[in-house]
Amino acid sequence: MYQATTMSVDQDFYAKWKAKEYTVYLNSNDGKNSLQEKTVTYDSAYGTLPVLQRKGYQFEGWYTQKEEGRRITESVLCKTDQDHYLYAHWTPEQVTVSWNANGGVCEEKSRTYNYGQVYGTLPVPEKTGYTFKGWAFDQEGKERIYENSICNGGGTLYALWEVNNYKVVCVDRLENGEVLGQTEWMACYGTEQSGSRLGTDSTIGKYYKDMQYVSATNAVVNENGCQVERIFKSFEGAGLNGLDIQDHTLIQADKSIETIHLPADITAIGDNALQECTKLREISFSPALKKIGMNAFLNCTSLEKIDFRPCTEKVEIEEDAFKGCDNLQSMIEGMGEIAVKDPRAIPGQTVIQCYGTGFLYEYVKANERDCILIFGKGKDTRSFLTRSDCVLGSKIKGVELGYGICEVKGNALTDCLGWVKVENPNCRLEDRTDVFSSQSLLQGWSQSSVMEYGRKYGRNMESIGNSYKMEAKDQGNVCFVLYAYPGMKMPVIEGEFINKQDFLGFYCQDTLYYRRDGSCVEEVFTAKETSDVVLEARWEKKEEITPAPTNTPVVSGPPVDTKEPTETEEPVPTASPEQTSTEPAAPTKPAVSVKPGETTSKASATTPAKNTQSLKATAAPKSIVITFSDVAKSEGKNIGGITMKKGEITYRLYAGSRKAVVWKVKKKKKKVVVPAVIKYKKKNYIVTEIRSKAFASNKHIKSVVLGKNVCLIGEKAFYRCSNLKRIQFKGNLIRKVGKKALKGISNKCRILVPKKMEKKVRKRLEKKGQNKKVTIRTKG
Repeated sequence: MYQATTMSVDQDFYAKWKAKEYTVYLNSNDGKNSLQEKTVTYDSAYGTLPVLQRKGYQFEGWYTQKEEGRRITESVLCKTDQDHYLYAHWTPEQVTVSWNANGGVCEEKSRTYNYGQVYGTLPVPEKTGYTFKGWAFDQEGKERIYENSICNGGGTLYALWEVNNYKVVCVDRLENGEVLGQTEWMACYGTEQSGSRLGTDSTIGKYYKDMQYVSATNAVVNENGCQVERIFKSFEGAGLNGLDIQDHTLIQADKSIETIHLPADITAIGDNALQECTKLREISFSPALKKIGMNAFLNCTSLEKIDFRPCTEKVEIEEDAFKGCDNLQSMIEGMGEIAVKDPRAIPGQTVIQCYGTGFLYEYVKANERDCILIFGKGKDTRSFLTRSDCVLGSKIKGVELGYGICEVKGNALTDCLGWVKVENPNCRLEDRTDVFSSQSLLQGWSQSSVMEYGRKYGRNMESIGNSYKMEAKDQGNVCFVLYAYPGMKMPVIEGEFINKQDFLGFYCQDTLYYRRDGSCVEEVFTAKETSDVVLEARWEKKEEITPAPTNTPVVSGPPVDTKEPTETEEPVPTASPEQTSTEPAAPTKPAVSVKPGETTSKASATTPAKNTQSLKATAAPKSIVITFSDVAKSEGKNIGGITMKKGEITYRLYAGSRKAVVWKVKKKKKKVVVPAVIKYKKKNYIVTEIRSKAFASNKHIKSVVLGKNVCLIGEKAFYRCSNLKRIQFKGNLIRKVGKKALKGISNKCRILVPKKMEKKVRKRLEKKGQNKKVTIRTKG
């Protein structure tokens, strides 16, 4: 109600206004459109407005429209006379996506997207042997993306692959190449396949009539598939059809049989098994043979030779085993022992070839049998020969002195009337006429101590090959002499500087033949004829070194024989009693020492420096002892040998023992297969060892297959091979694994071993540095 008031004068009145308040709805405009409310007064500033956060976007402010519109800030006056909306505006951030082909090839490396943008057309990589299956933010494919997927952040996308299957053909063939048949199957790209998948039963006739399974080859499946083989031996015409074999024992044979090749698993020839087989001319024993029964070869009158070299086990010969074999001329011993139980077991006319040690040697001595004796090689490890070793006198028809014999003492062989072969060119002989019989035929290298002896005393001689005479001289005066055949590893000259001089190597005029570490310059021996030459030891003056108190050079042994031996050779490690160490500790200056067999980069076969001087004249050192050893030390500390690269693997070969060591492996190979045997210059070398650190720090390698002959794995052999997920042992010979050999391999690694060797290998692999998650499983 209004109350009337009387005005006595004229007066102005003014209206009063109060601004209305309105509600402003703040829309997040982010797809969720969440709302916040704010009260504003008309014609007043909006005041404080919230600042929003959104993943992948930058907040631009508040606007009157969802898109475009006028921006509203805190100071803008409200001129809208009703409740109204303000909308948040956003600017997407840019993200980079990288394409990881995951083993394949992708031309596009990366792409930039706005956050929230659809991926669109995606690149298509390529990978040999695989089919592309898409992209994902993880290699297992759990976070996959597609062309219509929205980009919600950067990162690396991994290509997903499905391995292709290709055809594998297994060809069954004989050892001479004749094809028996073939089988096909499909297998994944990159997997190793073997003919052994189809069976390895060695029973004769199991797969083909009169055929025995021998071995199988392996191959890795590529984009063309692969071919593997099973090798069979044919016994057709070898009399096996007429043999009765039971429980690995030969029981009986057809009387008309002429040739027998015993299967590898035969352990015994039974009593009377080959009795009256008068046409039998040849028999090949198996490595597993352990016994020859009574009268086993009774009256085999056509048999002329028995060769035990294939046998690796101790063989017992029972009573009258070879009775009536009137034409049996020779019997040859191998690395296995031969125990003859009855003196009458071997006919009296048979010449027995045996090593100078073991049961057969004792049998020969006790029964004064005609014989050929082998010393200093194979089972016999002696380094010198005395007369007591050759007590049989005229019964000895021949003597073979291996590389291990460093000295023949006194008149050790004066009673031997047959031939004498001396393989060590530096074998020491006393200067006397009765070292050998005057009737003996001396066999040795063209330049060697035995040939010098023969020339001096006018003996019958026969060369086994050309060799070299190596002299250290001072103004024409010979200080000491060594002999070497082409390719032989020489002893290393070590010791203190002599009158400030350092040993350079052995030269012929201005051409280097042997380096200072004793290794030969292969190019020289290949390019030049192997005629007799004289080599000189040369020395180089070293001004900066203080003269050492001693003036006697030392020839350190043992050198390594790298000559390829004949098939009859059985090299074994030998050691001279005068040799105290094959790895001398490095001396302090001014001494100079080179370890025996230490490998260095190849020296150029050129003229030495101008300040080359001759060795000061001294008496020939009495301590020179040349021994020959051909077996590499375990765990990669190898001495000598030949380096050869084949595929991704570099090997060190040792010719005498025919062994090979895996020296190093190409870093970028993902899968490596170590074979059982490799071939070099038409000779087979057994791969027996993985050298220390051979695979160390190889981040690329994922799978390793170790051949059946590997028995040693050196320290840190697979150290820090972080992606190595599979190791397979093909054989059962493993006997030593070095420290930390498996340290740093993948936690997902699976070690596959032959079933019957699981316990043995598991024990060998204990505490070799691998994570507890690494598993050992059986295969086959």
